[in-house]
Amino acid sequence: MLNLTTHYAQEGEWMKYVIFLSTTSAFDRNRNQYGYWAGKTYRVEGQDFPLWDRSITEQTKKYTSQKRAETAAEKLMERCSYVVAWRIESVA
Repeated sequence: MLNLTTHYAQEGEWMKYVIFLSTTSAFDRNRNQYGYWAGKTYRVEGQDFPLWDRSITEQTKKYTSQKRAETAAEKLMERCSYVVAWRIESVA
């Protein structure tokens, strides 16, 4: 049986998941990182780059499940060669 209370961020709100992207394998604030993926990419000279923000904003792409976010992050890493690592974070 599914315990729905574990999926609520706050009363009446479902938990959402966002993708944090990095250009290095270490998630260190002093290193070169992207940030939270906005759900779109752009192309420069044949290279794809993610649109991102340093913090979670209204533009940040939010997923309804962790599995969907993980799948999207894996596909994004294949598409954008400068994305080396990612992590999934849960938000309200």
